[in-house]
Amino acid sequence: SFTASVNGELSVGELNETVTVTTAAPLVDVSGSVSSTVMSRQVLDALPTGKDPFAVGQLIAGITTATPDVGGTQIMQQPTLQVHGSSNNDNVFMVDGVQIQHIGFGGNQTGFYFNDGLMEEISYQTSSLPAEAPVGGVQINMIPHDGGNQFHGSAFTTGANGSLQSNNLSSDLVNLGFTAQNRVQSVYDINATLGGPIVKERLWFFTTVRRWSANNYLGNTFTPTGAQAIDDSRLTDATLRLTLQANSKNKFSLHYDRAFKWRGHRPNNWIGANVNDPISDVVQTNWLNFIGEAKWTSTMTNRLLAEASVFTLPVDYNLSFEPGAAANVYSTYDPVLSLFKGVSPRQDFDTARMYTYSGSVSYVTGSHALKTGVQVRTGWSQELFFSRGDILQIVNNNVPNSVRLINTPSGHKESGVNAGIYVEDSWRLGRLTLNPGLRYERFVMSIPAQSAPAGTWAPARSFPEQDGIINWNTVSPRFGFSWDVFGDGETALKGGVSRYDRLEGVTLVQPLNQRNIAFQTCPWADTNGDLTAQNSEINFAKCSGSL
Repeated sequence: SFTASVNGELSVGELNETVTVTTAAPLVDVSGSVSSTVMSRQVLDALPTGKDPFAVGQLIAGITTATPDVGGTQIMQQPTLQVHGSSNNDNVFMVDGVQIQHIGFGGNQTGFYFNDGLMEEISYQTSSLPAEAPVGGVQINMIPHDGGNQFHGSAFTTGANGSLQSNNLSSDLVNLGFTAQNRVQSVYDINATLGGPIVKERLWFFTTVRRWSANNYLGNTFTPTGAQAIDDSRLTDATLRLTLQANSKNKFSLHYDRAFKWRGHRPNNWIGANVNDPISDVVQTNWLNFIGEAKWTSTMTNRLLAEASVFTLPVDYNLSFEPGAAANVYSTYDPVLSLFKGVSPRQDFDTARMYTYSGSVSYVTGSHALKTGVQVRTGWSQELFFSRGDILQIVNNNVPNSVRLINTPSGHKESGVNAGIYVEDSWRLGRLTLNPGLRYERFVMSIPAQSAPAGTWAPARSFPEQDGIINWNTVSPRFGFSWDVFGDGETALKGGVSRYDRLEGVTLVQPLNQRNIAFQTCPWADTNGDLTAQNSEINFAKCSGSL
């Protein structure tokens, strides 16, 4: 599902006669049942999008998303893509044909932000996906540049501020109390690339650096000084790719892509509130986040192609209390006003690891293109939670109501293994092409042994391993066809009937983790009126819930 550029040099020999053959590329793929769209580098440069695979995918017929990205203002906040009623979990992300979505989350996220300058093209498969694909939703394959025998580079930059945005704040909204709308403060994107030879005809490099940012004003949200609050974020990415042509049959590539993210005012991850006092947000910092990939490709014979790859993706980041939050203030939540005050209800320290191993062999004849392979994803993720005073105060329209006694320090850690084995064929029978396939999938998810120290309300805890909580084994048949109706490559009738599994991650077993965050709700009477809960004001006899 991508275009390979092959450059060859022909020497001039004796010319006896000239034969001119003229033909045109087929307008329609009549040999495959997969519906796919390829966005070339030329198209990616021309489209006025946020320069990420999500925003580009939204332009393809049939694909929808709940969070449109206008001009990069969403700064790749991991939206999901759906097609033909698919689940929002059914997204597969690939770099150079290698799956990179993280098993340590919900199964459909990568935990990474992509460098547009790396992409030579992006392929989107949207229906009748073959046995090679684990799901039936949207499969995105990002094909990277490989360098070459000549030095080439490029530079791209764009930017905007609030003066380039229209104003839709009406007097009716102001009269209702909505005095400031969501709007852009500033957004920019700077991207530079360079590629060329290290050893001509043998070893090439490609490198790209990208820095992009989006700072957005939040609707009707204000700082204590009365200024409109800002959701400010920036991303930096640096990539180096090496490609070695060891001999005429064997090619090796190494890929290292390091990302850095900072988000100054991110809403807390525990309780969703539409409006926050900015001091009760969290600061996001990534301290380890990179893609590492090694791939081997071998044209063993003129009919046999073999590929093998290994991939790793660590994701380590912190969601910390805002530096301006007072040290002796508890978090206060007002569900009536949908508002947090004082400090975030918790801060998170997140660590995840993921590894992918894959290999395939393709055998191509005149009428068959047979492919078989194996894909293995394995990894784990852990979140550690800490709350100020291990307590959350609840007020209703600023009137004290109750407190939540939280079992922090707490958290959770889960691990999983997902393995797939597949075989598929493309069998050509005249103008009819059949695409049968079969996929075996295995999912195992576990909770490792773990412990937590004592907090204000909860004692020290230790929990044994829960191995193989989920152990799924499924077999999914795939069948598609394509018929070249008139035999001229201009009209094709395609269809298929296939079974697909849902893409899952270890979040599926998180509710069973006994170390996870929990709380008791107790009545609170603020007798001294200082909006700070003391033990004497909490009715411990009427608490509900368990730690």
